Amino acid sequence: RNFTPTYEFHPAASNLTNDVSQGSGNFQGIQWENTANYVKTVNEKHNFDFLLGTSYRANEFRQVGGSTSNIPFDSQFNPNFQYIDAGQDTLDLTFGGASVDYALISTFSRLLYDYDEKYLFSATVRRDGSSNFGANNQFGVFPSFSAGWVASNEDFMDGFEDVSFLKVRASWGVNGSDRIAPLSYVSRVENVFTYAFGAEEQTLNTGSALATPPNKDVKWEESEQIDIGIELGLFDDKLTVEADVYRKTTKDLLMAQLIPGYIGATNNPISNLGEIRNQGIELSLTHRASVYEVDFSTTLNYTHFTNEVINVAGETGFLNGWGWPVRNTAITRMSEGYAVGHFIGYQSDGIFQSQSEVFSHINSEGDLLQPNAAPGDIKFLDSNGDGVIDSDDITDIGNPWPKHIFGLSSNIDYKDFYISAVFNAQIGHDIFRTYERSDVTFSNYQSFWMDRWTPSAPSEVLPRLTSTDPNNNQRPSDFYVEKGNFLRLRNLQIGWNLPKRWIDKAQMQEVKVYFTANNLLTITNYRGFDPDIGTSGWILDTGIDKGFYPNNRSIGAGINVTL
Repeated sequence: RNFTPTYEFHPAASNLTNDVSQGSGNFQGIQWENTANYVKTVNEKHNFDFLLGTSYRANEFRQVGGSTSNIPFDSQFNPNFQYIDAGQDTLDLTFGGASVDYALISTFSRLLYDYDEKYLFSATVRRDGSSNFGANNQFGVFPSFSAGWVASNEDFMDGFEDVSFLKVRASWGVNGSDRIAPLSYVSRVENVFTYAFGAEEQTLNTGSALATPPNKDVKWEESEQIDIGIELGLFDDKLTVEADVYRKTTKDLLMAQLIPGYIGATNNPISNLGEIRNQGIELSLTHRASVYEVDFSTTLNYTHFTNEVINVAGETGFLNGWGWPVRNTAITRMSEGYAVGHFIGYQSDGIFQSQSEVFSHINSEGDLLQPNAAPGDIKFLDSNGDGVIDSDDITDIGNPWPKHIFGLSSNIDYKDFYISAVFNAQIGHDIFRTYERSDVTFSNYQSFWMDRWTPSAPSEVLPRLTSTDPNNNQRPSDFYVEKGNFLRLRNLQIGWNLPKRWIDKAQMQEVKVYFTANNLLTITNYRGFDPDIGTSGWILDTGIDKGFYPNNRSIGAGINVTL
């Protein structure tokens, strides 16, 4: 059940009639797997493990419900009135229907082999069929291989006493993705448009139109990855190291293809539109030690990767991504040669401090580049050098992907006391700040805007605030892009396990008293609410701060008793 009261924030954000809706749904899922496994050892050193299998998965969803509006104003916040039968709207609406059923059928096989636990090999192949694709490309075949050498089991390693474990490995494989809406390959018709019929007493009728053009050739998205790694243990595994170098190439990306309006469709079809490459390194270090009665354990994880778009289908070489509402301009893009979802906008060059600076910002013909600007406005650059500042000057202004990602976890134990802490950090990425509204004349801004440009206190960082904005300072530009570097203490826990001799008398197995804190400390220069933005689920909607509610800082204490 859902209730929306009346409200009026401003003309573009209001609900003049309260609404209530209620419904129920039923989801059913089936998963059926069958496997046959054969294990064989030859001459005590050749070990074989062979697996064959099939898998079937299907989902279906059904729903029914209704809605109404105009609950009496004086009673709208009374929970007893927030039901469908309390509405005064005579056009009660009902809804119901079924989602398109989804099914995935797979056959797969796997071979594992090792010789005397020194030389390792595995091979896997699977064939998947998805109901999300048409008959032309319903099935995909995805193989993978891996090999490893446990060098520490070789006789010649006996002379290296400090090396407790050493393994070198490599792998290659292909994965498939069918994450698109069902029936994306066929034409879809929806009731979307209305038209009035009749000469004197007109009746408004709803008509049907093409919603999504068909694409019978849409197929599996494939990700090919190659990985080379090493695992090392030293000093009886008191120090362990795991390192990987990888390259992952995703081909035939499943994305919505923008089509011109004259096609007459209301939705964009799903197509295979490009190729992306990620490559980088991953490193993990763990150290364990004991000094007197104190035990230490620390793990450091590090990731560095680069992201590049290799190919984009179409003549333009790019696809626009998330559009900034109200400004109605895309601020991310998938462009060949750039990171996927890189930020786009105008480049700025500080703040005009005087009218003379406005007059001196001219093109080669002596014409003003920003004739509507005034002191305190943002100075924009003619990026392409054509003598005019317009949409052709929109260019790359930021990268949402961090270059360096760190994670650190540490545990210290002393007798019955313990301390654990988890840190993480991200460095080298940008955040696009989009939560400041341009369509609301009077609204709250963050406190740093107190240092904005004014005639009595000029600023070289923040422009003036004006309700008319003749210079269009609020156009998407690098003014809204900031570095997102941060270091955060994710979790801290301090605890004490009561001595065994105390709790035995109470016939208890364990009693633990602890203090815990989440997100206790964040070090960053980002001026938004929280630098840990991430993605909203769409790769072209990454690193955009829309005013998300920040991660909570929580502090608590407790006691755990095991009887």
